[in-house]
Amino acid sequence: MGALCPERLAEWLGISAGGALVCEWDGRLKWLWVGGIAILVVAGLAAGISGDNRWLLVPLVVNLVALGRHLVVWSRAGDRVTAELSGVTVRARGRDTHYDWSQVRGVVTTRSHLLVRTTAGSFLVPTHGRNAHVLGEALKRVVAARSSADEEQGGPRDRLTGDEPIAERGIGRTNRP
Repeated sequence: MGALCPERLAEWLGISAGGALVCEWDGRLKWLWVGGIAILVVAGLAAGISGDNRWLLVPLVVNLVALGRHLVVWSRAGDRVTAELSGVTVRARGRDTHYDWSQVRGVVTTRSHLLVRTTAGSFLVPTHGRNAHVLGEALKRVVAARSSADEEQGGPRDRLTGDEPIAERGIGRTNRP
């Protein structure tokens, strides 16, 4: 990982040499929210169908859209994230997926989740979980350490800039008559 050493990573995670930082969250909160939205939907349907309460159908549709969005996001989120010196293990839908620290490419923070982009795909970490803030800060520091190491080594070559030698561009010269 370039400039990132295990001691620095252990300090960021707040763990000892053989330890792990575990982020877990109570899944009951998710279902409490879903249950509340479902009650609002049923009440909205009952009120909207009967009488002159058709105006209640607008909040009903808004709640259905919000419920659908959150169910999609929650289905992608991990139930448990374990961060060790070797990398991050995400447990989602009963499966464990391990990501090395070298695979982490970016972290985006939203109100409810951290979106972690890796070379092997993305995963979500709910921000309301235990130790989620510590993990999020450590992930951001890993990304920052990698980008500073890339700058010291001349930066990554993600795209051609025009000042590379022709041999590095993968473009061969052809002689045309």
